[in-house]
Amino acid sequence: MPSPGQSTIATALGSTTFDVEALDANGETYTVAQQFNTDSEFVQQLATAMHTGWTSVSPSTVTTMVATFEPTFNHLLGQGKSVMLAIAQGIDAEVTLWAASWNSTRAEHEYAPDAASIYNQIQNSLPITSAGINAISQAAADAFMSGFEPTQG
Repeated sequence: MPSPGQSTIATALGSTTFDVEALDANGETYTVAQQFNTDSEFVQQLATAMHTGWTSVSPSTVTTMVATFEPTFNHLLGQGKSVMLAIAQGIDAEVTLWAASWNSTRAEHEYAPDAASIYNQIQNSLPITSAGINAISQAAADAFMSGFEPTQG
């Protein structure tokens, strides 16, 4: 099944909002609403990497997100690169389970990934966490599942 396209993925990622807590001058906590920008370099790179790694075109073909994320985010150091690779690993892990569940007798998959399972896989691979990391992880899982049709292959 083909990718829904880089721009569709970028739009899904860029519409993600999340809250962060901050301290004012008096030490009081307040919440600041944040949103990723669809046109930002980060969102565009993530959308391009997801689009390029989207190679599940048959029941036995899996995505190659890690292979495309590594060179795309090679400029990042330490935790930043690890976070991006965790997103790729989460998607690849679930799609691999999906591909392995192909039952050729019934011509169907016995396992269907969902955004929650991808998000959990991502979370299991994260070296650190924050509101922004959790938000982009969920957005990536949602963006992937919005274009992934588990019954096709």
